Amino acid sequence: MSSRVQGFVWDACAANGITGAKLLIMVRLADYSNDEGISYPGVESISRQLGLAESTVYGALAQLEKAGWVRRKPRRNGNRRTSNLYFLNVERLEFLAEQERAKIRAIKAEKKSAFLPPESGGTDFEPPVFRATSGLEPPVFRATSGLEPPVFRASSGLEPPESGGDPQVLKHDPQVKDLEPQGKHVRARKKSKFDPLTIKPSNVSPETWRDWVSHREEIGKRLTETTCRLQSKKLSDCSDPDAVINLSITNGWTGLFPEKVYRPDAGRVNGRIDVSLPDNTIPPGFKG
Repeated sequence: MSSRVQGFVWDACAANGITGAKLLIMVRLADYSNDEGISYPGVESISRQLGLAESTVYGALAQLEKAGWVRRKPRRNGNRRTSNLYFLNVERLEFLAEQERAKIRAIKAEKKSAFLPPESGGTDFEPPVFRATSGLEPPVFRATSGLEPPVFRASSGLEPPESGGDPQVLKHDPQVKDLEPQGKHVRARKKSKFDPLTIKPSNVSPETWRDWVSHREEIGKRLTETTCRLQSKKLSDCSDPDAVINLSITNGWTGLFPEKVYRPDAGRVNGRIDVSLPDNTIPPGFKG
């Protein structure tokens, strides 16, 4: 299962007219596929899991293939036909999904900006000035402009103390953590993909090795560096390594089996069948 490809399908397909049974089939193929969008489920499995008729599944797959969303490739296991290989158009899905995500981000940013207060250009209005003439009257508030805070003035003993404010209010509470930015997370660099074509066994032809690498990718079993090293070791003592690889490709195998290749010259010495002579030695103590 590839959550990456499945996310592309959810974001791209419905917004571009892929709905109903076709959308369900795209999601199911993404659920089966790897990160390259390759999978091989049977039509019977898709039909049973989605509750659709097999004819509906066949028709939807044909429409999706015609529209360029998916590509099918038949497979055979020897003389028996098996399920198809399905290749999702991951590049197209990723491009359309990013477009839809960008639209959503723009809409959210527009909604967020609608709640911000507008910038004021100032006003000529000034609040009235209250003047105190005695100790029993309220203090005087003076404002110099419409944008500046009022000036607290008092001509009586009601003015605030010149202590700089309440120390309990200005004191920093050590238990309250400052909201400081934590910094950007550094993304780990992805390891470059290993190319199995670079370590071809010396006794294998380039065309055969290229076919073997393509076969493993098509069945979703990409060759790793360790696998290539072990297979090169297995083929080093093989008289016909190309035949061994072609046999595995023909039968849809993931491994190499030199012992299964027919060798007509086995058991022959100088063109003759090597037959050992019978042992006529009588065992000691035998009574006949």
